[in-house]
Amino acid sequence: MSGTRVRRRGPGSRADEHHPTRRELVDAAAIVAERDGLATLSVDSVTRTAGHAKETFYVHFADRSELLFDLHRRFHEELFQRIRESSADISAGPERAHDDHVIPRRMSTTGRCSFRAPTRARS
Repeated sequence: MSGTRVRRRGPGSRADEHHPTRRELVDAAAIVAERDGLATLSVDSVTRTAGHAKETFYVHFADRSELLFDLHRRFHEELFQRIRESSADISAGPERAHDDHVIPRRMSTTGRCSFRAPTRARS
């Protein structure tokens, strides 16, 4: 097989970021990172967990750092999605803060805040 080169696909000679195998590798990296920690995460442990050859890893990622970047990005995308879902029924920040009397209603020209005390029903 000497002289035979594997032709890589896609722009930048990497497979598409939405390719199922790439997602499987990132999924495996998440499993390994949770189990063993990021410091010990290796290309070998990821490919072994994903059930892919090490060469397949390099079709999808230039190196371990690129995989860690994708893993980091996925973590934050999932975190932000969960935040959006859990706060969907909450009013926007300024309206909620004013309604709950958390922030000052107005600022004086001296820069001092004038707070509006919460109104309470008297019994």
